[in-house]
Amino acid sequence: MIFKHLTRKKTVRGRHSQRETVLLPGTKTLISFELRRSTRARNLRLEIHSESGLRVVLPQNLSVQKARDFIIAKERWILKHLKDRPVQKHLSDGDSVLYRGKALQIRALAISDTSAIVRLHEPFFEVRLPKTTDLSLNRILEAWFRQQAKTQISREVRHLARELNVAVGRIFIRDQKTRWASCSSKGNLNFNWRLLMAPPEVLRYVIIHELTHREQMNHSRKFWALVAKRCPDYKNHQKWLKENGAKLREV
Repeated sequence: MIFKHLTRKKTVRGRHSQRETVLLPGTKTLISFELRRSTRARNLRLEIHSESGLRVVLPQNLSVQKARDFIIAKERWILKHLKDRPVQKHLSDGDSVLYRGKALQIRALAISDTSAIVRLHEPFFEVRLPKTTDLSLNRILEAWFRQQAKTQISREVRHLARELNVAVGRIFIRDQKTRWASCSSKGNLNFNWRLLMAPPEVLRYVIIHELTHREQMNHSRKFWALVAKRCPDYKNHQKWLKENGAKLREV
């Protein structure tokens, strides 16, 4: 699988945002942040949000590098305010990443091509990196996981929806910071791409949980009774996510 464009941008009322990363030199911590350009902003501004985590508001005339330099200069402040959040691990050759509950080792290879390539050869992830790229292994593997999650999770959702006889709307793959999935009143479902790192049975539980919300938009006794009927060992899967959630968020 080949990746050429790994920066995700979205436009909101004259502003656009994208995800970027920066390596903090003091602690060797890789930080993911939302970069939001604003026509109204006159100065750089740092914000901490419950869903997106660290956000940098950037005036239109400043470069992305200015945002990175600003983050590096404010390293202590950022780490202090993000201390209760999982810290992203700076991946390198030989490290391991979970995929469907199994730890797969990364094999990074330098190539002369201009596009990064990810190939799954269990028990390895083969990542071919262009010699001139400034993309991190984190960014490349995240792009691969997002594409796989869109296909695999969507397929499983449609299958279980038919099995449970519930209607669903659109399916979105996101990177929520405080939740694994959600269901809207219109039947649209959001899933965290990191769920593809969890064992298949854990992912299945999360999908069943959200599909049950199509009948019970609450967490009442009736809701949990339906979940238990459809997934009798759901408490074990909840426990797995609680114990391993921080590890899934390292990438």
